[in-house]
Amino acid sequence: MPLYYLLDFLVTVTEIFSLCALISCFLKKPRFHKCISLAAPAVITFFAAFIATHFSSMGALKIFLVMGLAFLTMLCCYRDSVVSILVALEVWFISLIILPERVILVLTSWLWNGNISIDINGTAMLKWEIYVYNILVRLLIMVCVYKLLKNFKYKIQISDLIVLTIDFLLVLTMFFVSLYSFLNLGTIVLHILDIATMTLSFVFMMHFLYSKNMFHLREQERIDKMQIESLHQQHSYYRDKLKTEEKIRSIYHDMKNHLIVIDGYASQHNDKKIHEYIHNISEDLSLTNAVDSGSHIVSALIAEKEDKAKLQNI
Repeated sequence: MPLYYLLDFLVTVTEIFSLCALISCFLKKPRFHKCISLAAPAVITFFAAFIATHFSSMGALKIFLVMGLAFLTMLCCYRDSVVSILVALEVWFISLIILPERVILVLTSWLWNGNISIDINGTAMLKWEIYVYNILVRLLIMVCVYKLLKNFKYKIQISDLIVLTIDFLLVLTMFFVSLYSFLNLGTIVLHILDIATMTLSFVFMMHFLYSKNMFHLREQERIDKMQIESLHQQHSYYRDKLKTEEKIRSIYHDMKNHLIVIDGYASQHNDKKIHEYIHNISEDLSLTNAVDSGSHIVSALIAEKEDKAKLQNI
C-alpha cells in the first residue's frame, strides 16, 4: 500500500508540474512576482488534490474542487483575460490529465485483456505499472505540448472558446462518469467509454490547434494588408515626387527664356513691363514642396495628408 501512496503522490506532482508548464505558455501578465504568480496556483491545486484524495470521500467529485481552485487562483495571480485562463485550464486538463490516463487505460486493458486492477485490503486499485506508464506518458506529452505552445501569443476568439468549451464539457462528462464508477462505486465501466473520452480529447486538441492556426492566418492577413497599403502610399509618394521633379525641370528650362525677356525690358528701362511680366509668371512658379522626412513611409503619409488638406482648403 505505501507503494501506491508514493505512486499517487508522483502522479499528482506531474499533474501540477504540467499545470505550471501550461500557465507559463498561456498567461503572460502576472499580478505579482513571476515566480509567485506561477507557484501559487500550483501549490493550492496540489494541496487541494492531495487532501481531497487522501482525507475525504469525495472521490471523482474532487475534479470540480481542483479545477475551481485552479481557475480562481489563476484569476487572482494573472491579469490575462478570462478567455486565456479558461483555455489554459481546458488545454491542461484535456491534454495532460485526461488524455494520458485514457490512453494508458485503453492500451493496458487491451494488452492485459481487461485485467488492469487488483484488490488491496478490500480496495480495488489499478496495477502499479499503470501509474508508472501514466507518469511517463504525461511527461512526454507535457514536453511536446510545451514545445508547441511555449511562444503562444495568439488571442483566442470568443467563438473559438465556445467550441472548445463544448468539447471540453463532453470530455469532462465522460471522464467523470468513468472515474466516479471506479472511485465512488468501485466498478469499472465499459472501456468503450474510455475510448470515446480519448477520441473526444483528440477532437478537442484538433479544434484548439485549428483555432490557433486560424488566428495566425488572420494575423498574417492583417500584416499583409498593412504592407500592401504601405506600398501603395510609397508608390503614390514617388509618383507625385516624379511629377514635381518633372515640373521643376520644365521651369528650369523656361527660366532662361524668362530671364532673357526680363533683361530686354530692363535694357529699355521699362519697369512697368518688368513688374507685369514677373507677376504673370509667378503663378507658374507656385509649386508644391516635396516632402522628404528621411523615411519613405512617413513622407508618403505626410504627402497624402497634405493633399487631403488642400482638397478641404485647410
